[in-house]
Amino acid sequence: MFAIADTMAIGAIKALREAGLNVPEDVSVVGYDGIDMGRFCYPTLTTITQPFDEMAQKTCDILFDVIRHGAAHRKILMDAEITERESVKKIG
Repeated sequence: MFAIADTMAIGAIKALREAGLNVPEDVSVVGYDGIDMGRFCYPTLTTITQPFDEMAQKTCDILFDVIRHGAAHRKILMDAEITERESVKKIG
């Protein structure tokens, strides 16, 4: 399962365990945010990390450009990074 936040994924792991399911044997769990807490839960949480520094820099660049030249619609894609830990089962 994929949770939109690591904290929700950690809660899901707890709920799955309480329901008698094992992570990752029965259900793989992936979170999103890359918070440190994911390294300390059991099993350790696989997560997708956002490039916060790059996001902040791009936001400032766009803001200053809008101030100087007026509003303009933009689409910016940034790479995220997956950190694989123990909460996902190997397939194959």
